Amino acid sequence: MRKLLVVAAAGLFIAGFAGNSFADDEDGYDVTFGASASYTYDFNDPDVLNQPGGSAVNQLTYGSREQDESFNIDLVQIGVTGQRGPVMYGAKVDFGDLATLAGDSSDGDVALQEAYLAIETMGLTVTAGRFATPIGYEVMEPWANANISRSVIWNFMPVNHDGLMVGGSAGPVDLAIGVVNGFTVADPIANNPDDEYGFIASLGTNVGGIDLNLAAIYTEEQQVNDVFEINAIGSGSCGNCRYALEFTYLESDLDNNSGATSLPIGDINDTNAFGNSEDFDLWDITAYFGMSPCERWNIDARFSWTDWTINNYGGYALSSNDFSDQMWSVTLTAGYDVTEDVQARIEYRHDEADDSALFADDDSTGSNPDRSIDLVNMQLVWAP
Repeated sequence: MRKLLVVAAAGLFIAGFAGNSFADDEDGYDVTFGASASYTYDFNDPDVLNQPGGSAVNQLTYGSREQDESFNIDLVQIGVTGQRGPVMYGAKVDFGDLATLAGDSSDGDVALQEAYLAIETMGLTVTAGRFATPIGYEVMEPWANANISRSVIWNFMPVNHDGLMVGGSAGPVDLAIGVVNGFTVADPIANNPDDEYGFIASLGTNVGGIDLNLAAIYTEEQQVNDVFEINAIGSGSCGNCRYALEFTYLESDLDNNSGATSLPIGDINDTNAFGNSEDFDLWDITAYFGMSPCERWNIDARFSWTDWTINNYGGYALSSNDFSDQMWSVTLTAGYDVTEDVQARIEYRHDEADDSALFADDDSTGSNPDRSIDLVNMQLVWAP
């Protein structure tokens, strides 16, 4: 019953934005739709995936982030954007396996990803409500990414925020600064017991045909956990080729250097993938390259290197003290445009860690994880 009420409320929300009240809106509105389904084959062949308290994170490399060797509905999304005079508005409602990443979901199958109003005044755009994060190159929507799976670092980034953001331009530079409730809207109310807020900022420009973007967020989670993340991206294209280079640094520190706190990485907290620690530092460099060799084919590659350090760690399968590890990942994706709006994709991915055992193998208890994983993702996306 609760899921039915959520679906009904979401539908009314979309209809309210684009309904009769805007029938005389000369600016008009656009209704968007997207859908994605996938199948994953994990060569590690785990009998069970990660359970609370375990360390295996196989599903973070899957297109649906769900079970392998099964057909999955990744995401079905309905959205609306529009403008009436100086006022702009937008909303997105998600259904499917990835919906839980947008937060604010009772069972993980339905979520309100965005719902905002924005007004242009005095050369500035003021946005209030739930809006997309400016952090990161990849996004949650499968049809907006070149690869089926997402990079390692994307699992350590927010998807959206609840708050207020002000943006504008100063010559060739676009600037924005905002106040948000927390690192992500998936945060429970316990993360803001004393009305602490987070701060977010972004800067973008174009130099020599290359788009440069810098974004950062600082929040204090659960009163005691300071979280800081900075992300820099350079992207562009040359002929039928496209490229991007992304750098990210994440720091999560416990203020009083006692006790333990979970990492602010969305639903990974549900699986306790990296456990609890006093301090966590992560560096990541990810490169993207793609080309369209002919009219209907696309070929994309992604290469990632990640280094993380966990201090005073007492987690399962890693270390009882300070811990440091490096991980690298390579992903190759081929896509074929079946029609103008439908694309079929197939992807091979390999991840490997130097020291830690992160990936479940065919051990039925999940207690004998591997340092590497190989898998094939297949996906069909429809975005009219």
